[in-house]
Amino acid sequence: MISSFAALLKPGSESTLDYAQQVMERTLQLARSQLDVTENIVSTVSNGYRELLTPAEPLEMVRGLSKAMDCSTRSTIEGSTAMLKQTVDYQNELIRMMQARMPELNRQFFAALGQTAGPAIAASNSTSVESAARRGNGGDTSAARSRKAV
Repeated sequence: MISSFAALLKPGSESTLDYAQQVMERTLQLARSQLDVTENIVSTVSNGYRELLTPAEPLEMVRGLSKAMDCSTRSTIEGSTAMLKQTVDYQNELIRMMQARMPELNRQFFAALGQTAGPAIAASNSTSVESAARRGNGGDTSAARSRKAV
Protein backbone atom coordinates (compact mmCIF):
# COMPACT_ATOMS: atom_id res chain seq x y z
CA MET A 1 0.00 0.00 0.00
CA ILE A 2 2.82 2.40 0.85
CA SER A 3 4.62 1.81 -2.46
CA SER A 4 1.41 2.39 -4.42
CA PHE A 5 0.79 5.57 -2.42
CA ALA A 6 4.36 6.69 -3.12
CA ALA A 7 3.87 5.97 -6.83
CA LEU A 8 0.70 8.05 -6.84
CA LEU A 9 2.51 10.93 -5.13
CA LYS A 10 5.40 10.87 -7.62
CA PRO A 11 3.84 13.33 -10.12
CA GLY A 12 3.03 15.75 -7.31
CA SER A 13 6.52 15.37 -5.88
CA GLU A 14 8.09 16.05 -9.26
CA SER A 15 5.83 19.07 -9.68
CA THR A 16 6.82 20.31 -6.22
CA LEU A 17 10.48 19.81 -7.06
CA ASP A 18 10.01 21.77 -10.29
CA TYR A 19 8.30 24.55 -8.32
CA ALA A 20 11.14 24.63 -5.76
CA GLN A 21 13.67 24.84 -8.59
CA GLN A 22 11.80 27.79 -10.12
CA VAL A 23 11.76 29.54 -6.74
CA MET A 24 15.50 28.98 -6.30
CA GLU A 25 16.20 30.32 -9.80
CA ARG A 26 14.07 33.39 -9.10
CA THR A 27 15.84 33.89 -5.76
CA LEU A 28 19.20 33.70 -7.54
CA GLN A 29 18.01 36.32 -10.06
CA LEU A 30 16.98 38.59 -7.18
CA ALA A 31 20.35 38.14 -5.46
CA ARG A 32 22.21 38.93 -8.69
CA SER A 33 20.15 42.04 -9.43
CA GLN A 34 20.58 43.29 -5.86
CA LEU A 35 24.31 42.66 -6.09
CA ASP A 36 24.35 44.76 -9.29
CA VAL A 37 22.53 47.57 -7.48
CA THR A 38 24.96 47.37 -4.55
CA GLU A 39 27.97 47.42 -6.87
CA ASN A 40 26.51 50.46 -8.63
CA ILE A 41 26.07 52.27 -5.30
CA VAL A 42 29.65 51.48 -4.25
CA SER A 43 31.02 52.54 -7.64
CA THR A 44 29.07 55.81 -7.68
CA VAL A 45 29.99 56.73 -4.11
CA SER A 46 33.65 55.83 -4.50
CA ASN A 47 33.87 57.81 -7.77
CA GLY A 48 32.35 60.81 -6.01
CA TYR A 49 34.92 60.63 -3.21
CA ARG A 50 37.74 59.87 -5.65
CA GLU A 51 36.93 63.13 -7.45
CA LEU A 52 36.91 64.86 -4.08
CA LEU A 53 40.39 63.61 -3.23
CA THR A 54 41.90 64.44 -6.65
CA PRO A 55 42.46 68.18 -6.09
CA ALA A 56 45.52 69.04 -4.09
CA GLU A 57 44.12 72.19 -2.51
CA PRO A 58 42.16 71.78 0.72
CA LEU A 59 39.67 74.50 -0.23
CA GLU A 60 38.68 72.62 -3.38
CA MET A 61 38.26 69.47 -1.31
CA VAL A 62 35.90 71.27 1.05
CA ARG A 63 33.88 72.65 -1.87
CA GLY A 64 33.64 69.18 -3.42
CA LEU A 65 32.53 67.56 -0.18
CA SER A 66 28.92 68.62 -0.56
CA LYS A 67 28.87 67.30 -4.14
CA ALA A 68 30.29 63.95 -3.01
CA MET A 69 27.79 63.75 -0.13
CA ASP A 70 24.89 64.57 -2.47
CA CYS A 71 26.09 61.95 -4.92
CA SER A 72 26.36 59.30 -2.22
CA THR A 73 23.00 60.15 -0.70
CA ARG A 74 21.28 60.13 -4.08
CA SER A 75 22.85 56.85 -5.22
CA THR A 76 22.09 55.18 -1.89
CA ILE A 77 18.45 56.28 -2.01
CA GLU A 78 18.08 55.18 -5.63
CA GLY A 79 19.76 51.86 -4.87
CA SER A 80 17.66 51.23 -1.78
CA THR A 81 14.49 52.03 -3.72
CA ALA A 82 15.53 49.69 -6.54
CA MET A 83 16.30 46.89 -4.07
CA LEU A 84 12.99 47.36 -2.30
CA LYS A 85 11.12 47.30 -5.61
CA GLN A 86 12.98 44.15 -6.68
CA THR A 87 12.14 42.44 -3.38
CA VAL A 88 8.45 43.32 -3.65
CA ASP A 89 8.36 42.12 -7.26
CA TYR A 90 10.07 38.90 -6.18
CA GLN A 91 7.55 38.29 -3.40
CA ASN A 92 4.63 38.99 -5.74
CA GLU A 93 6.06 36.59 -8.29
CA LEU A 94 6.42 33.85 -5.66
CA ILE A 95 2.82 34.42 -4.55
CA ARG A 96 1.64 34.12 -8.17
CA MET A 97 3.67 30.94 -8.60
CA MET A 98 2.17 29.44 -5.44
CA GLN A 99 -1.35 30.41 -6.44
CA ALA A 100 -0.81 28.74 -9.81
CA ARG A 101 0.78 25.57 -8.41
CA MET A 102 -0.83 24.82 -5.06
CA PRO A 103 -4.34 23.91 -6.25
CA GLU A 104 -2.88 21.32 -8.63
CA LEU A 105 -0.52 19.93 -5.99
CA ASN A 106 -3.38 19.66 -3.50
CA ARG A 107 -5.56 17.95 -6.11
CA GLN A 108 -2.81 15.44 -6.91
CA PHE A 109 -2.18 14.72 -3.23
CA PHE A 110 -5.83 14.18 -2.35
CA ALA A 111 -6.41 12.09 -5.47
CA ALA A 112 -3.50 9.84 -4.49
CA LEU A 113 -4.68 9.72 -0.91
CA GLY A 114 -8.20 8.81 -2.01
CA GLN A 115 -6.97 6.06 -4.32
CA THR A 116 -4.80 4.39 -1.70
CA ALA A 117 -6.58 5.17 1.52
CA GLY A 118 -10.10 4.96 0.11
CA PRO A 119 -10.43 1.15 0.33
CA ALA A 120 -8.98 1.10 3.86
CA ILE A 121 -11.31 3.90 4.98
CA ALA A 122 -14.30 2.17 3.39
CA ALA A 123 -13.46 -1.10 5.17
CA SER A 124 -13.00 0.76 8.45
CA ASN A 125 -16.30 2.61 8.01
CA SER A 126 -18.07 -0.64 7.15
CA THR A 127 -16.80 -2.25 10.35
CA SER A 128 -17.76 0.83 12.38
CA VAL A 129 -21.27 0.87 10.89
CA GLU A 130 -21.75 -2.83 11.64
CA SER A 131 -20.62 -2.44 15.27
CA ALA A 132 -22.81 0.63 15.71
CA ALA A 133 -25.76 -1.29 14.31
CA ARG A 134 -25.14 -4.15 16.76
CA ARG A 135 -24.87 -1.72 19.66
CA GLY A 136 -27.95 0.15 18.47
CA ASN A 137 -30.05 -2.99 18.41
CA GLY A 138 -28.94 -3.95 21.89
CA GLY A 139 -29.68 -0.46 23.17
CA ASP A 140 -33.16 -0.48 21.66
CA THR A 141 -33.96 -3.80 23.30
CA SER A 142 -32.81 -2.69 26.72
CA ALA A 143 -34.82 0.52 26.37
CA ALA A 144 -37.90 -1.54 25.48
CA ARG A 145 -37.32 -3.79 28.53
CA SER A 146 -37.05 -0.80 30.85
CA ARG A 147 -40.32 0.60 29.45
CA LYS A 148 -42.09 -2.73 30.07
CA ALA A 149 -40.81 -2.82 33.65
CA VAL A 150 -42.41 0.51 34.43
